[in-house]
Amino acid sequence: MKAIIISLFSIVVWISPLSAQEIKEIFIAMPDSITPLLSPNNKKDFIDFRESEMKAVIRNKLDSLSEMTVLTKDYFCIRMSTASTLEACLLPLPDSTYTICLINTYAGPAKESNIRFYNKEWKLLPTEAFISLPQENDFYNIPTAEDKKEELKILRKSADIYLYAIKLNPQEKSLAINYTTPLYVDKETRKSLLPYLLKDDICYKWRVEKFLREENNLRIE
Repeated sequence: MKAIIISLFSIVVWISPLSAQEIKEIFIAMPDSITPLLSPNNKKDFIDFRESEMKAVIRNKLDSLSEMTVLTKDYFCIRMSTASTLEACLLPLPDSTYTICLINTYAGPAKESNIRFYNKEWKLLPTEAFISLPQENDFYNIPTAEDKKEELKILRKSADIYLYAIKLNPQEKSLAINYTTPLYVDKETRKSLLPYLLKDDICYKWRVEKFLREENNLRIE
């Protein structure tokens, strides 16, 4: 019996650093520099509305509407404006702490995302410590025929900005990265590019302490 009690106590101690502080507390402590549109009261209102099972819509500092669409113990999603969203997810680390994964996505002719990682004190951490993001070439099936190589080279001169959108699955702790550059070029160029593009998103799964690319997305040289 004594051994069982000690074991249970060990389990509680192991999980407590992650479970004791939910993402709502992390969100309230988020620096204004990360969410310049939101006041401290806006953040508290979001939490109050969600916990009361009400629609969490507030007027931000620009007097436009922002909405927290999802809030769980380890994830939130906010539609900051009609053109941008903000997501955050707590990701467990081996030392029983966590890192905060923050994703901003901006709408436009083509969606564009950026991903950052922070510790619990909101200190910015090096992105490359947690994910090796795909290079633009990773989204292409590079042809071997010289004439096709030249055709692709010419087409890519029109697709001269590297853009991608990140879709986060908080339940699975996974990411799907979609190449969105073709969405800002003209329709004719986009149609010509399609045969050279990967059909699927490039996917990552959180493994122990970082996002690792799924094997079916690894390029074999």
